[in-house]
This record gives sequence, structure tokens and C-alpha cells, in this order.
Amino acid sequence: MEFKEITIKLLEQLKTLGWSRRRIEEELGYSDKYIDQALSKGGNERLATSLKQLYERLRGLQKTILEDNIVSEPESYLVTRRDLKNKSSEYLVPFVDVSAQAGYSKAYSNIDYIGTLKLYPILPDVDPTGGTWRYFQVDGDSMEPEIKKGDTLLCSLVLKEDWSMIRDMYTHVVVTDEDLLIKDVLKLNDDEWALLSQNPEVEPKKVQIQDVRQLWVVRRHIKNRLQKSRLYDIEAIKKQLK
Repeated sequence: MEFKEITIKLLEQLKTLGWSRRRIEEELGYSDKYIDQALSKGGNERLATSLKQLYERLRGLQKTILEDNIVSEPESYLVTRRDLKNKSSEYLVPFVDVSAQAGYSKAYSNIDYIGTLKLYPILPDVDPTGGTWRYFQVDGDSMEPEIKKGDTLLCSLVLKEDWSMIRDMYTHVVVTDEDLLIKDVLKLNDDEWALLSQNPEVEPKKVQIQDVRQLWVVRRHIKNRLQKSRLYDIEAIKKQLK
């Protein structure tokens, strides 16, 4: 989908939640008629990303309110804005688990598809302001030993206009039309990246930047299980404690 189509779809979704264009512009800090002007020029990635983020925040807040039976009817504009600003612990993030990854590369920009993903609270030490966030579950062993199958990565979206400034060897989630890959990224030139695996048995591969649809940088790594690196000498410890 083009940015204009994505923007119109998001505006329709937000309208069902009671949000007008002017109200959206005020919440996002845009000038009056900014959305109309942007649409007349075909839309842009920053606007589409901001609208998607707002929709996800509102959807998560609405879900929390309904589940907790906080109110029996829609809340006022001021109350909604207060909750968006103050209830950071209730910021919910879509979770792309292994079973959802095959479909994600085909439907990453489809709001209806994103709406089917499970939501989980963002980590308490992460400020979600100004970003679009996803949890991705790790599949396979290409990033072992550091990142293992079953682990979860909290990631923020890297806007396309910032791709030239990504840092080499940082771990990213790279989405193309065919794949969703978790790799360390190395810039080769203006047209290509090398996708590197931490598992030395997995060969590096090149990707054409023009084939990349989304890029997410890993912000937090949540391990599926805790592994102890130290082996204890139980008998020696008992003697020490006598």
C-alpha cells in the first residue's frame, strides 16, 4: 500500500474511535489542515507512522478500559488525553510471534492485520514516546549463542529517511516481501546491506536496500529462559559455610 492509502485507512480506523482530523492534528502537534495538505501530495511515511502509533495506543487503552470495566461508556476527550499521557505502563505493543511472521512480511502495512496481533505492555523502563514499537519472537538458531529461539525482541521502527544513518553491526529486524530476518546489519554501500548472523555456521547474505520494506532496531532482548554460566562446587561451598 502507498502512504496515501495507508493514511486514509488509518484515518478511517481513528474515526471509528471518535477522533476527527483536527483532534488528531492537535494530539500529534501538527498545524491545522496538515493532514489534508499531506494527502494532497500523496502522503508521507512520517505521517503514516505517527497515525499508526496513535491508533495502536488508543486501541491498547480501549482494550485495557474494557477489560478492567473502568467505564461503561466512552470517555471524554480530556480524560482520554490524560490517560494517554499518564498511563505509560498501559502502552500496549503488538507481538509478532513465530506463527504470525509468515503473514507479517506480506501484510505489515495492513491495519486490519496488525489489529489481529496480540498486545502486551511495553517494558517499564522504556519510554514509547515518538516511536512505533513491536515485539518480535525469535525463531531458529542463526543468532545463537546470544539470541536464542524463543527469545523476544522489543524493537522500534527506523524510518526510511534515517536508513542511511543506521549503525553498523547493530541487531535489526529486516522485513522484505519474502522474509522477516533478525540479523546484524552492515552497510556495504548506498544500495546494499550485509546481513550477518552471530552463529558462525550461518553464511552472511546481501540484501538490496530497495527490497527492504521495514527496518526495526532492537531495543531490548527478553530471554526465554535463564541460563547460568557458573558451575558450582557444592561440596566446596558447604565447607566454606561451616
